[in-house]
Amino acid sequence: MTDRERVLAIMHHQPVDGVVWQPRIDHWYYTNKRAGTLPERYRDMSLFDVYVDLDCSIRGYEFYNPCISRVYDSSVSFRVVEDTQHRRVRLWETPLGVLTEVEGKTAESSLLTEFPAKSIADLRIVRYTLEALNFEFSEERFREAEKLVGDRGVGTVFNLRTPLMRLFIEFMGFENTIVALHEFPEEMDSFIRFLEEDDQKYIDMIKKSPLPLLNFGDNVDSNMLPPSLMRKYALPYYRRRTAELRAAGKASYPHWDGALKGLLPFVRECGFDGYEAFTPTPMGDVSLDEIAEAMGHDYVLIDGIPATHFIPPFTRDDVEEFATLVLQMFAPSLILGISDELPPSGDIESVRHVAEIVRSFRISK
Repeated sequence: MTDRERVLAIMHHQPVDGVVWQPRIDHWYYTNKRAGTLPERYRDMSLFDVYVDLDCSIRGYEFYNPCISRVYDSSVSFRVVEDTQHRRVRLWETPLGVLTEVEGKTAESSLLTEFPAKSIADLRIVRYTLEALNFEFSEERFREAEKLVGDRGVGTVFNLRTPLMRLFIEFMGFENTIVALHEFPEEMDSFIRFLEEDDQKYIDMIKKSPLPLLNFGDNVDSNMLPPSLMRKYALPYYRRRTAELRAAGKASYPHWDGALKGLLPFVRECGFDGYEAFTPTPMGDVSLDEIAEAMGHDYVLIDGIPATHFIPPFTRDDVEEFATLVLQMFAPSLILGISDELPPSGDIESVRHVAEIVRSFRISK
């Protein structure tokens, strides 16, 4: 089987002849490329070439996300008004008012330092921009991605985040959203219901597309989404969307990382086919035994090796020991990877070493 065939079979709980090693190294690659610190072996290689050199499967977000474009109608003017080394400023001009978003940037990452909605009143403008927004899927870009990735991976993109996580991460910020939920419960519940329905246009596009996998890239952990908020806002959304996607022949999984102990009881309630990242200790707060108890072999663990194992004080031997344990515990319901990405200072040769371990691993009958 090719890695492409294995990934599809694993996600649909069908027999496979081996394990897939699918580390995400794009953050490591681009950060070091910008800084001029890529190891000499890789300096003239593209990201795809590095994956090939390491003999790894490709998860494919980098290559397939560009298949989807966001297009506003003529009533909304969206533009980037500043883009420097340290910050990016985006502007939405509408008949109801203007929204401004400021993103702070470093050499390794970025985060919003100013959210578009500064008050509950601004959500009216956010709603207007979303109603004016449509999504377009490019068959041409998809064919280009398929040709490039080939049998090393499967077409996968990110879904829109769940409504509450969009408020936390995209529209208002965590603190302002929590305050608004308490001070304006009816208005916030109404906006969340709007987001749930407005997402349908994105889901419909995915259902019609040739993409077989969808990642609910929520970056959920139980500090941001404790059980009470999970049960009220996220769980019904997950159940509805996963059922809809499964009926269309699509497999799906979320990105959960960080503190996850409080979310373990929900693993079997959401309707997903697997879970990405699910950071085990020492990076997260759940052990491999706890993850195995929550998932069994009914759900696919996507990743499994903590990113911290690829930086000091951990050694290549530590990586081998942990990778072997994950393989023994979770295969064949496993797409082995790094929970969740190789850090910029991570040991790339440990990635190569895991590829060798995976090639020699045999799934128990």
